Amino acid sequence: MVLKFIRYGVAVVLLLLLQACCNDVGSPQWCEKQAKIDKTLWSESDSQDYAQHCIFGNAAASKS
Repeated sequence: MVLKFIRYGVAVVLLLLLQACCNDVGSPQWCEKQAKIDKTLWSESDSQDYAQHCIFGNAAASKS
């Protein structure tokens, strides 16, 4: 029983650490990573975020 709680605790800590390492949506690193992924594997949210941050966001920033 105690080992089960320890395993779950370790799993939660590892997941939190992995989340901290992920690139923020809209960052240049995230845009580069998404550009390399097959577009058919993107979720609707990924597509919207990519368009907003990587396509239109950069275009708007370059015009300023």
